[in-house]
Amino acid sequence: MSPDHLILACRHCGTKNNVPAKRLQNRPVCGNCHLPLQTEAFVSSTSSGGKRDKYLTYRGNIQAISGRKAELIFVTLHPEKHPTGLYRLNTESHTLKWQPLPCGAAALAVSPKAVYAGGINGAIFDCSNEKDATQLAHQFETTPIALALLSEARLAVMVEDTIGILDVKTGELQQTLPLPENEPGTCMAADRTGRFLVAGTSRGTVMLFEAETQTAFQLSDAARLHGGAVTALLFEPDDTRFLSAGNDAKLLSTHVRGA
Repeated sequence: MSPDHLILACRHCGTKNNVPAKRLQNRPVCGNCHLPLQTEAFVSSTSSGGKRDKYLTYRGNIQAISGRKAELIFVTLHPEKHPTGLYRLNTESHTLKWQPLPCGAAALAVSPKAVYAGGINGAIFDCSNEKDATQLAHQFETTPIALALLSEARLAVMVEDTIGILDVKTGELQQTLPLPENEPGTCMAADRTGRFLVAGTSRGTVMLFEAETQTAFQLSDAARLHGGAVTALLFEPDDTRFLSAGNDAKLLSTHVRGA
């Protein structure tokens, strides 16, 4: 059975509020500071054997999520643009850690050792250290759409109709890759070596960039693979082949060399 009341700690002032479960959809506010309480929750279904469900609250709506071993990492955006953070959910212990950010975030890139978040203010945050998030030097003018980790300590950042390549050690912009005119980017993915990068656009074009034999990324191929926006891209883990999905209800498998 689900609990009749939940204890929600206010992220603004720390006050613990006893909130009836039936009021969670009514945007309850803190009894002390009167600011909105975060009411979104993960639910762990452990009702068998007399155990009660476990609610883990977070702030805002999830914008990007990634898995790493027994950990789910996600970023959120508050409807009223209040600052949120990066969250780490341990799927074994069902504990949730919160790493505050100065704004909401819309994009995420995760590897075994690194975590980066793209803020809605155009900033890129290095969240690899769970205690402190560090903002990289270069700040984009608009909200990042997608992030992808690349070879040689680089990070690809998709914003509107361009992809910026950052040096994560210095935080500086190294390279800019243009997307087709009047085709804003929608998604992006890199292979496990970080030397192949694919990007999708709002009109179905998929672009392949590579840095296999040189340091800088170069356009290798581009084609309109979908009859509408490209909605997802993913490289297969052990092959230079990627999957692309679009709002044309097609799921395609493509080799980077066209074979």
